[in-house]
Amino acid sequence: MFRTVYCHLHGEPTWNGRILHTHYATGQQAEALVEHGDIRCLGPRCDKPAGHTLQNPVDGVTAYYGRDSGFRMDSEAREYRSFREAIATESTEEVRFHYVFIDGYWKVMYRTPEGWKMKALALALRRCPK
Repeated sequence: MFRTVYCHLHGEPTWNGRILHTHYATGQQAEALVEHGDIRCLGPRCDKPAGHTLQNPVDGVTAYYGRDSGFRMDSEAREYRSFREAIATESTEEVRFHYVFIDGYWKVMYRTPEGWKMKALALALRRCPK
């Protein structure tokens, strides 16, 4: 089974990719991250400290649409039976990157003129400015 969430801001490997690689490097951490559904802005932490809201997020804490807005929203993680189904369903014109935690590490998928390509996130980050 594959679980997916959407992240609205900073999808590039230099931001989201680096945070995922550095702060969500285990399966347990990746599961904790997607537990609260769609994300407005990814941060190094995914807990909910006192005072943290979508409108007034605590610095460094992931801001979730559902959990942090105070409203019931259709923003839960989506579940798919296969990787192929997840990517086909979640790949819209606006999506430039997919991050996949599989086989114990993150991979990044990126759109090219020939279609989607995938590589280890650690390898992609070596080519990114710090």
